[in-house]
Amino acid sequence: MSAEIATRKELDAEKAISSFIPYTRHVTDTILGTAAGDLLTVFKLSGRSHLSADYETLMNWVRDLNTVFKGAASDHLALWTHMVRRRVTEYPQAHYDNTFCAQFDMKYRAMFTEKSLMVNELYLTVIHRAMPDKTLALLAKFEKQSTREKVERQQSAVKDLEELQRLFFSSLKRYGPEVLSTYKCVHALTDVTADDGTVHQEEQRIELADWWERERPRFPRKPDDGRSELEFAEAAAAADNLPVYLYSRPAEFLARLVNGEQLPMPVTFAHFRETMPQNRINFSSWGELGEIRTPTRTRFFGMVEVFDYEKRTEPGHLNTFLKAPYECVLTQSFSLLSRHAARGQLERHRQHLVDSNDPSSDQVNQLTVALDQLMAGEFAFGEHHATLTVFGDTPAETRDLMEKARSAFFDVAIVPQVVGLALEAAYWAQLPCNWKYRPRPAPISSQNFLSFSSLHNYMAGKPAGNPWGPAVTMFKTDAGTPLYFNFHATDPDEDNEGDRPAGHTIVTGMTGQGKTVLLGILLAQAGKFRPSVVVFDKDRGMQGTVMAMGGKYFPLAMGQATGMNPLQLDPRPENIIFLKALIKQLAESSGDPVNHNDEVEISRAIDTVMFRLDKPLRRLSLLLQNLPNPMPDPNDPNPRPTVHARLLKWAEGGEYGWLFDNETDDIDLTRYRLYGFDYTDFLDVPIIRTPIMMYLMHRTDAMLNGQPFIKVMDEFWKPLEDAIFVKWSKDGLKTIRKENGLLVFATQEPGDALESPIARTIIQQCATQIFLPNPMASRADYVEGFKLTDAEFDLVKSLPQDSRKFVIKQGGCCAVGTINLVGFGDELLVLSCSPDRAEIIEGVIADVGDDPDRWVPAFVSRVKTKEKPQ
Repeated sequence: MSAEIATRKELDAEKAISSFIPYTRHVTDTILGTAAGDLLTVFKLSGRSHLSADYETLMNWVRDLNTVFKGAASDHLALWTHMVRRRVTEYPQAHYDNTFCAQFDMKYRAMFTEKSLMVNELYLTVIHRAMPDKTLALLAKFEKQSTREKVERQQSAVKDLEELQRLFFSSLKRYGPEVLSTYKCVHALTDVTADDGTVHQEEQRIELADWWERERPRFPRKPDDGRSELEFAEAAAAADNLPVYLYSRPAEFLARLVNGEQLPMPVTFAHFRETMPQNRINFSSWGELGEIRTPTRTRFFGMVEVFDYEKRTEPGHLNTFLKAPYECVLTQSFSLLSRHAARGQLERHRQHLVDSNDPSSDQVNQLTVALDQLMAGEFAFGEHHATLTVFGDTPAETRDLMEKARSAFFDVAIVPQVVGLALEAAYWAQLPCNWKYRPRPAPISSQNFLSFSSLHNYMAGKPAGNPWGPAVTMFKTDAGTPLYFNFHATDPDEDNEGDRPAGHTIVTGMTGQGKTVLLGILLAQAGKFRPSVVVFDKDRGMQGTVMAMGGKYFPLAMGQATGMNPLQLDPRPENIIFLKALIKQLAESSGDPVNHNDEVEISRAIDTVMFRLDKPLRRLSLLLQNLPNPMPDPNDPNPRPTVHARLLKWAEGGEYGWLFDNETDDIDLTRYRLYGFDYTDFLDVPIIRTPIMMYLMHRTDAMLNGQPFIKVMDEFWKPLEDAIFVKWSKDGLKTIRKENGLLVFATQEPGDALESPIARTIIQQCATQIFLPNPMASRADYVEGFKLTDAEFDLVKSLPQDSRKFVIKQGGCCAVGTINLVGFGDELLVLSCSPDRAEIIEGVIADVGDDPDRWVPAFVSRVKTKEKPQ
């Protein structure tokens, strides 16, 4: 019998959960109502990246938000903010046609799914209180209202809240606001990516908008169809016999606070207060710990509340919890008071201090100043409460995490208190509009509230909807949050797939800090897009990456035939123009300028060779035969050398004949998707560097065809510092962007790079900047040159050497990421090459062939054997 009674009590308690939930139904698509007549709308915010901001900037953000609060101040307005920190295992979708890339991605993916990261989700709930005055609320219960009066009152309240919704949406634009709304779903077959990277189909709940994006081509639409896009999509789903269901995002967020996990919330005939409870919530008799029982697991939680704090608060005062090593929910409420009520509270508090002979004259003076500021309209005033809910898998773990949370509060001069007997009330006070359950509401100014709830967050990047689709790769930030990396900088809230914004990227890093490895990772992970890739390499550092990805690598060396023959290009107009510019450059390399007559000679000779000779015959030696070479005037003490004479050193048998005067042009850029050129020998030899870069840039730029294209240039400033590339730096980068391409510039010498006039032009056009550790970083280089803020510069300078950390700046935001490749020893042998290892690669390929599936394992084995300690 006792067991039956206990079970009945548990069932009664489970039903009673609904009495703690105030929400009834949707009043509009974005507004929910409560049983008490309050209305609420929920914003999800991406948050504002604060790492790159100095103190004055952070204060300005608070002042700007405070101005919004002052403009909206009314005792009908209340706010709840939530920071939900939870574990995630999301990883960018990918499919690779290259074994090395696929295996690297599988191993890299496992690193994130096995050691899940944390994500910070920010929510702002804006509430229109029907009856903020408790006395009036009590009297209203005895007032008999007609249905018409109730409808009119609600319509007026909806109108007021919609105005607030528009105000906050526009004012919070920099915080990435999204108004949560209802949405429609269908059940349909969907591609699902498994942990091993394989893709299969399952029937899943999928948003109607996503289903329609995928299926739109199957349903042609007449131009005169008057239905909206979503209405037409719903009709198309019906034609496929797919029922459409309505769900609520704001209700799903609120249900998460109830159940401790994310669940779908369909819009039904029942009130949300009845449908939200899905898990059993138990509270211990003596408080301290609670328990959440789901059908598959049991979790525990405890709560810590803000008890007292120093009156001076700082922007981002509670940002420490944005990087907490545990799952938690930081809840804060702020119920605005009328100016009259706020003044009364401050005056009573001041009088209390005076009457009690409290010696704290500073507090009395502060209250007097606060009263003056309140009456001058410098801030709004309201009641505030703040709690932190901490989740653990066992009671012992939960208690340990609560102690860590207490320490975190103490570290920022806040006196915390573990919630004991009031745990149940504090838990339900997480729900917006649950005024009576708030454990310790205290008066606070809007500026103080905005310091506690600053809506800051760490840069997260964009997991999907990028110009090339999913994110290139993912890194872990210092806060333990995911950083979805993309070369392109686009609005996180927009679907930019197919767009062609700027994606040029610059990477700086001292020797040994992982620059080459990082570049290799980015290329290997970008393999999912099947891009064409060109790498201008130094010291053969990326030869392993290029060849493991199935590419062709050219280790160009001084004095050795390059296999280049520009005159065997197809005689198209753009090639003819280029050849004339190239020959002119060769002729001027001795210091003698080319005049008009010289240009005419060059033009005629090139036209003759290109249009009258068969391709196998065309070469520089033959071009010389078509250039006039008159005998110099014996009476001229300083005879001007002919073009023919000046080009002799570039022809076969001349000092530089090995460069361009080859029988055939072996630079075939149609056979592979990836090409690497090691130009180390030429970087410091301008007479060779300039023409060879002219040729390679012309050839590789011709690979642009509207498909994804990446060009990597190590120590970019050296090959591009010649005057001939100044125009390219201004116009060429734009052309590459328009053709769906991007450039990745790298250097280990930022100071030298910034001295190059072309470097500054390039930096201005880079959407993404990556800075590896540099304790010797100079303010002149990073602040004045790269235009970092002081805070960003301090981050770069403070990164420990060999930490494998980096600062990434993109779109005005920055984050500290980590390249964690523990357990990737075999892959690192490929990603971080060297001249010695490059020779081993060539030896292995000579033995087993150039198929990466064969030579990569053999290379790794041979290097391990060769480098194994004796």
